[in-house]
Amino acid sequence: MKNNNNLFNNSLIDEYILKKVNKIINKLSIDQIIWLSGYLFNIIKNNKFKKTLILIDKKITILSSSQTGNAQSIAKKLYDRMVFNNFNVILLKTSEYKFKKINNEKILIIITSTYGEGEPPEETYAFYNFLMSKRAPKLDSLSFAVFGLGDSSYKFFNKSAKDFDHRLKELGAKRLINRCDADIDYSVVANNWIKKILNVFKHLTFNKNNLIIKNKSMKIDNCEKTYDKENPLITSILCNQKITGRDSNKDIRHIEINLPDNIFYEPGDILGVWYENDPLLIKKIISCFKLSNDDPIKIGNKNISLYEALLKYCEITINTINIVKKYSYLTNNKYLLSINDDLLELQKFVKNTPLIDMFIIYKSKLSAQQLVSLFRPLSPRFYSISSSQREYKNEVHITVRILKYKSNNCVHFGGASGYLGYRINENDKIKIFLQKNNNFKLPKDSNIPIIMIAAGTGISPFRSFIQERENIGAKGKNWLFFGDQKFTEDFLYQIEWVDYLKKDVLNNINLAWSRDQKYKIYIQDKIIENKNIFWKWINNGAYIYICGSIAMSKSVETSILKIIQENGKIDKNNSVNFLNELKIDHRYQKDVY
Repeated sequence: MKNNNNLFNNSLIDEYILKKVNKIINKLSIDQIIWLSGYLFNIIKNNKFKKTLILIDKKITILSSSQTGNAQSIAKKLYDRMVFNNFNVILLKTSEYKFKKINNEKILIIITSTYGEGEPPEETYAFYNFLMSKRAPKLDSLSFAVFGLGDSSYKFFNKSAKDFDHRLKELGAKRLINRCDADIDYSVVANNWIKKILNVFKHLTFNKNNLIIKNKSMKIDNCEKTYDKENPLITSILCNQKITGRDSNKDIRHIEINLPDNIFYEPGDILGVWYENDPLLIKKIISCFKLSNDDPIKIGNKNISLYEALLKYCEITINTINIVKKYSYLTNNKYLLSINDDLLELQKFVKNTPLIDMFIIYKSKLSAQQLVSLFRPLSPRFYSISSSQREYKNEVHITVRILKYKSNNCVHFGGASGYLGYRINENDKIKIFLQKNNNFKLPKDSNIPIIMIAAGTGISPFRSFIQERENIGAKGKNWLFFGDQKFTEDFLYQIEWVDYLKKDVLNNINLAWSRDQKYKIYIQDKIIENKNIFWKWINNGAYIYICGSIAMSKSVETSILKIIQENGKIDKNNSVNFLNELKIDHRYQKDVY
């Protein structure tokens, strides 16, 4: 039967409900459909159909404040389940939210991540600043809930969520439920929180006589399968090539991965990679405690061997304050117990002591289950995509720096980067999933000029940007600032950039090499050197993109503020306001780590 989805583009029927309806209709014959239409008409005619009644006309607003897409996916899941249960609900990204009218809200749910040093996601910057400012209105009529996504190994764990929760309460709003702080393994926590939210609203807003809600499942079934964190695509490596020079201090890989026809991404999006831990590191850890590879342990509902648990399920490369504390209690080690209440000492210990070193230096006896209980769940690593699908239809590329450091006369590698650099080769299988990054996107108008600022592997998304702009015949000019240590060793994708320059696809390029001369030159120095033309590009509507380390991005931002002050002839406070306006207009975007 012909699908009539196009008839419902502007309908009041939710997309999820529509899919379920169409799934049923497509299984029916013409005669059955005619009978069904008459049956439904008869129900309406005889007034037998009664819509679920909502006692109070309160619109529920769900805001997703996302950096890499995790918060957005949780918000969408909550939204779908609320729609399924007939709630009056709207879902928005914080970049779309008319936050100056927040005092009109009755029920607000914020799902937010935290990145950098406790900062809100880029798309949330304007809303966050407004809410924290003196301009924020009293919110005595508002009820709210906050869900936070973070990483407990960081100092400012879930700070954005905590800030939102505290400030809303301070402005007079009432909590529907207590704030929920989720760590990197957030799926179970998020699902439980969604159930609690649904239960709260079921009792708050629905008529006591409503029996429909009690019979409805709180799960969404029969959804089409998609590739995501829980259901990764298993595909193959096409290319794994080192792209730094022989004498470089860095080992950086260009990796190409095969994609089937039905998977799509855009420049600026992110690739999630599930990896396996280093068998040599696993062997060292098991030998530290005189355990066996085959020792049985339980993870969730799974009964598996210790080796399999350490290979596929446990994060064994990153030490954290919580792990040190757990280990000190399990081992009763005097020194570790002595630093448990000293946050600065704990942070210093974690920074300087890899997990394997802690196990070797502070030896003890643990059972296999106790050992596994120390570790956080293994989580995927995320990489900026360095290709455009217009250029490489069935491929996705990433640029990966192999993390490598010495400690206790031993060489250690990053969990995912070591896997991608040394343990997986061409034609090997790999588990991946694509993730949208709506906070780092090319301007919709391809005539707009762009300025791309990157250090090291931060150049990744800009390779995808320039490929995209060339393929669509963009008229907007392109300017690249790139920096690293040495010109001859660290100029990533040099031949490609030179070719783009020759073809006038790349109009300007400024390079900074910190170790090619006695004094160090950085990207921010090159930006200042070109301050007049930089200011001219800003006035001509250019979008500014920054990708690389947090420290680099802060130095670059300082230089840009200086240009705004000097060339715009405005004071420090107004230069910050000027830059904030660029952020609000999406003309200043960052992808930092």
